Amino acid sequence: MWKKFSIADWISFIKQCHDDLTALCVNSCWRALWPKVANNFAGFPTVDQDVQHIVQLARQVGGEGFNDLQEEKVQEGLLGHAGKELTEEELAKLVEKQRLEDEEEEEGVVEEVPILTVTNLNRGLLSCRLTAD
Repeated sequence: MWKKFSIADWISFIKQCHDDLTALCVNSCWRALWPKVANNFAGFPTVDQDVQHIVQLARQVGGEGFNDLQEEKVQEGLLGHAGKELTEEELAKLVEKQRLEDEEEEEGVVEEVPILTVTNLNRGLLSCRLTAD
């Protein structure tokens, strides 16, 4: 059986093993090898409490969409698209949106560009000469 196991099979097997590794497992290994770099982070303990609190507040508000709010919907809304890969088109749209927002911010700020004149060039060269001496 092992004679029929190709390099592609090994690569696939290694990828599957790598995908199955958890952060807890990796931390446990590093803790034994190099304790200073291992952390004990086990997640955010208050997320579930916060979700329950949001659901309680929504039910207190009442009305359509609030009375029947489920914790799963709140978690889905909080996490958004976590874990989902973006397509190239979605990524391009996000980059373009960020670029437009950056341009709008920059439009409000006008930078004064120094003008290169003979006088300014002479001042620069004189200060360089004085610094060198």
